[in-house]
Amino acid sequence: TWVYSVIKSAPMLGLLGTVLGMMAAFGKLGGGEKVDASQLADDIAIALLTTFIGLSIAIPLSLAAAAIQIRLRKMEELTPSGLSRVLDSIKSALSSAARVGV
Repeated sequence: TWVYSVIKSAPMLGLLGTVLGMMAAFGKLGGGEKVDASQLADDIAIALLTTFIGLSIAIPLSLAAAAIQIRLRKMEELTPSGLSRVLDSIKSALSSAARVGV
């Protein structure tokens, strides 16, 4: 369950960083003073970096969780047939032992 919490919260934290970075950039623009383009670009770069980090965490974990779920479902589907084969083997072993008189 912690994996799903990280998957859900990582993009939200990235979005929060994006909003904060864009607020800083627009705050400098709205300040009325002359703004250096490199300072503005730094704020926007930080905003985009947080989005990138959030998505780079969430996307691989989502794919890994999906792959694990698929494998678990396949194993669940194989369990009844495997269990019946084991029980059939036990049943035949017991019937063979009964015929021999063990």
